[in-house]
Amino acid sequence: LHNRVWQYRQLSVVDRDRLHACIKVIVAEKAWQGCSDLQVTDGMRVTIAGHASLMLLGIDNYFFDGVREIHIFPQAFDRRKPGDGLYDSELKGGEAWRSGPIVLSWNNVMMARHSAEAARNIVIHEFAHHLDGLDGNVNGTPVFANIADQKLWGDVIAQEFADLQTAANQGLWTFLRHYGAKNEAEFFAVTSECFFEKRSELNRTHPELYELLHRFCRVDPLEWVN
Repeated sequence: LHNRVWQYRQLSVVDRDRLHACIKVIVAEKAWQGCSDLQVTDGMRVTIAGHASLMLLGIDNYFFDGVREIHIFPQAFDRRKPGDGLYDSELKGGEAWRSGPIVLSWNNVMMARHSAEAARNIVIHEFAHHLDGLDGNVNGTPVFANIADQKLWGDVIAQEFADLQTAANQGLWTFLRHYGAKNEAEFFAVTSECFFEKRSELNRTHPELYELLHRFCRVDPLEWVN
């Protein structure tokens, strides 16, 4: 955790204990499957569970209960076959299925980083899709505990998503990755990555988004030691 989940080094003792507890449940209760002859190690399980558990620090008694399996490929993957009617080769770093497994590329997991260039975390991205779909719809609208926050999220995301789509269509640089302009579900996943990987920048450039993600996750990464 210290070497592979950089946020771990900034957590308080209390938060580390909470993270450890979440990791233990996720490692023990999920079915872990290696793909393309990959041998899944305890280090892989703890690393992936560590990234995912950052999202649970403010949530009690929930451990991604709907995720029963986690499949790991060694590299970016394409599970479609040439015989498929809509076959078009596309390598992926991860997938999330509402009633199925979380699928991850171990190489992409290890690319999670805190840098000036990008905010990327494939584990958080795919588990964000799972959280988004807890109401039965993966549509970029997670379920908030507060009705007022739920409405505010709808208003804010509508404008932010439209702005990102416009910038992407015009080829303009934006702090949020243009991949988030694909649809509202990807917008939520991309902003979730930024919330945990580039918290200060997200708060500075998109303060309303940051505050709403803070309320949804019930954790404030800005309080972690810089």
